[in-house]
Amino acid sequence: MANMTEETLPRIVNNTKAVLKENSTTSALDVNLVANILEKATRQSNIPIETATDLLKIVEIVAGLNQTVLERSNIADNATNRVLQAVESLGDRVSLGDSGTARIQTQNTVLLAWKLTTVSDLHVLGLELALDSGNVTEITEGQGWGNRSEGEGKYDNTDTAITLPGKTFRSIAKKYPGRDIRISASIFTDTSLFRSIPTSVTDADSRHRHANLNSKAIALRITVDGQPITNLSAYDKGSVKTVFTLVQSLSKDQAIQRERSSRCVFWDFALQDGKGAWSKEGCYRGNTVPGKLLCECDHLTIFAVMVSIRS
Repeated sequence: MANMTEETLPRIVNNTKAVLKENSTTSALDVNLVANILEKATRQSNIPIETATDLLKIVEIVAGLNQTVLERSNIADNATNRVLQAVESLGDRVSLGDSGTARIQTQNTVLLAWKLTTVSDLHVLGLELALDSGNVTEITEGQGWGNRSEGEGKYDNTDTAITLPGKTFRSIAKKYPGRDIRISASIFTDTSLFRSIPTSVTDADSRHRHANLNSKAIALRITVDGQPITNLSAYDKGSVKTVFTLVQSLSKDQAIQRERSSRCVFWDFALQDGKGAWSKEGCYRGNTVPGKLLCECDHLTIFAVMVSIRS
C-alpha cells in the first residue's frame, strides 16, 4: 500500500474488494486498514471510472458490516469517519474524460462529478432521486426539477434532492476565471456509516441531543484547484437547498411531534474528536411542504434530517 501509484491503484483496489467479499469475519482493525487504503486511493489523480466504482463498492461492503465492528473501528481510529471523508473527496479525483463529466452508480450510492466552465441554461445544478422510480437525474437550470415553479406539487415525486442556484455557480465562475473548478454531488441511500457511533445532533453551544436519522443523505461539493469551497456567503449570498422525504413510519401523534422536532443537519467530520457527528449549525428549515422537509444551508458538505421522538 505504501507504493500506491496511479498505475498500481486499480490492482490494489480490486484486491481489497475481493478480500472484503471473501472475509466473513472482518474486524475493527480491518476497517481501519480499509480506511487507510481509501485515503491513499483518493489522493491519486485521474482515478478511472471503473476504479472509482470499485472504491464505492468497497465502501458499501464496509457499510454492511456489523454495527458493533463499525462503532469499535471509529472509536479506536476514527475509521468510518475517514471512510466518509474519502468518499466525499472521490469526486475531486475521478477522471472526467473528454466530456468533463463522470457518473458513478452502485447499489446504494450515486456520484456525479463535472467541471464548471460556463453556466448555460442547461448547466447542472444538482441531483434528484425520484420517489416512484428510484432513478437519479441531474437538476439543470433549463429543465426538470430546477425549472418547476414553486408551489403545490413541485416536490411530489422527489425523494431526495440537492441544488444550488445558477447565480451562485456564476458568482464562483466569475471569481475564479480560468481556474480548475470541479463540482460533485452524491446521494447515499444506505446511511449505516453515519450511524456507526451513537447518533447525535450537536448545537452551536456544543450540547448533544440524541436523535434518529430520518432521511437519506445527500452531498454537494465544489473545489477550486483542488481546494474545497465551504462557506457560500461570499458567492452572491448563495445557499444550498435540499429536499427530503422522511423515511420513518410514525403514528399520528409522532407525526405531529416530528414536524416540531425534525432538524436539518450536516455531517461535521471534525466533531467528537474526529469521529464525526451531525450538526445543525448553519442549516435551517425552508418552506413547509406536506410529507417533505425542505432545508437550506450556508455551506457545502453532506446533509440529512434528524428527528427526536419520545417513546
